Amino acid sequence: MMKRIVIMGASSGIGLRTAEIFALTGWHVGVAARNEGPLRALKEMFPTQVEYEVIDVAIYQKLLINGFI
Repeated sequence: MMKRIVIMGASSGIGLRTAEIFALTGWHVGVAARNEGPLRALKEMFPTQVEYEVIDVAIYQKLLINGFI
């Protein structure tokens, strides 16, 4: 069974490097961030091991605070 991990904020810095390391060591990596470019590049480097989604948790928090969800 393949090991799996999800990393939030994976478009730069520690999040991006952590995703790269896990993918290099054979993990299936789910990544998410607001900036799609680095996520797409990561998927291109590891096409069978990386899945990504562009999300912005700040939008969810605003909706929650204002009572929309």
